[in-house]
Order: sequence, then C-alpha cells, then structure tokens
Amino acid sequence: MIKLLENFALNKYGLHARLVCKEDAEFIVELRTGDKNARFIHDTDANIAAQEEWIRNYKKREEEGKEYYFVFEANGKPQGVYRIYNRHEEWCVTGSWVFKPDAERNAALKAMIITHEIVFEELGHEYVHDVDGIHENNRGVINAMKAIGGKFWGERVEEKGKYMQFDLHKEDFYKNRPTILRYVGIKLEK
Repeated sequence: MIKLLENFALNKYGLHARLVCKEDAEFIVELRTGDKNARFIHDTDANIAAQEEWIRNYKKREEEGKEYYFVFEANGKPQGVYRIYNRHEEWCVTGSWVFKPDAERNAALKAMIITHEIVFEELGHEYVHDVDGIHENNRGVINAMKAIGGKFWGERVEEKGKYMQFDLHKEDFYKNRPTILRYVGIKLEK
C-alpha cells in the first residue's frame, strides 16, 4: 500500500494541509468538544493529556501507513481537521471532518476536496467507503458528500441517532470536482 512521507504537507486552494502532531492536541480537543461541533461526532475526552496520548498512538499508525490525520491552516492559523483511515488496497474511509465555526470561508469544503485528492492521487485508492457514516441531522455534510459524487448505500443506528453511509468513487469525484471548485471560487487550469 502506498504511504505518505513522514513530513507530508500540501499547499492548495489557499489552505496548508499538514499531518497532526502532539502540539495540536489542545486545538483538536477545543474543536471536537465545542457545543456546535460535538453534536454530530463521536464523543471526545476533553483531557488534553488524553488527546496527546491518542496522537502518540495515531503517529504509530501513520508511520505504518494505516491512517493520516491532517490539520488544515489558512494564513498560519488552524481551521480544522480531516482524517483518512481504515485503509485497504482499493478503498479507505475519510472522516473526523471538523472545522471551527469561524473558519475562513469555504475552508471546510476546500479541505474536503484536498483530502479526497490525497486519497485518489497520492494514496492511489479507487473509492472511499464510509462505514462510520454522517449523522442524519448534519445536512451540510450530507449535501457536501452528495455534491462531490457520494452515493448513499446504507445507514447505521447509534445512541446519537442515524448515520447515513456513502461511497465515493474516484470517477464520480473527478466528474463533480470542477463544479465544487467553482462554488468555492477556484477555476481549474486546463
């Protein structure tokens, strides 16, 4: 399976994507435990030391090429996070997509595009298989997934409610990418 370099970083669409490090623990806890963001995601321990320990364990999985957790920055300030995990030869899962409520305009959508470009271009996967799902009330994320070509395939029920599951195939993503990029004010060079 293809692996990213240890110091992988990418500047694209006005965002800087880099791999998470231990120093991001406080930002991640703040991001994942805020009232607005926490309602649709799995519970996160508000203990920064616990998050640092999670990151230490994650870095081992990153080194093995099993998953990648990105911080997205604009103008040197962290805006949000996105993760690629549960990697298999042809497919993987993307998730943990959480951005500050006051993130720069369209930063979350740009990060969604960048993350899927990494999945398809850098890691060579053919599709994203969403086994975790998107909370049924998280309409913005569901609409974004559909807009980039995600196809609904099922749902699972948890204590917090129903989670809608989507697959996103490489060809559907690239067919829809120009429209989404135009929406965020970016025109692809021909």
